[in-house]
Amino acid sequence: MNKKIEMFDVDAQLDERFGKEGSETREAAEKRAEAFFTENQHLDSLLNSVQYNTSKHQH
Repeated sequence: MNKKIEMFDVDAQLDERFGKEGSETREAAEKRAEAFFTENQHLDSLLNSVQYNTSKHQH
């Protein structure tokens, strides 16, 4: 069987939702996304550190 793979344009979806690349609304959305990603990386690091430290002290 040959399945047809439907492709979609991610850039067009981003343009529609957040404005064209370089626009103020798109740049604001990108900054929010970057802050969200960075915060989650820090939380993951913190949780991993806590888990490592608590498992180290268990016998």
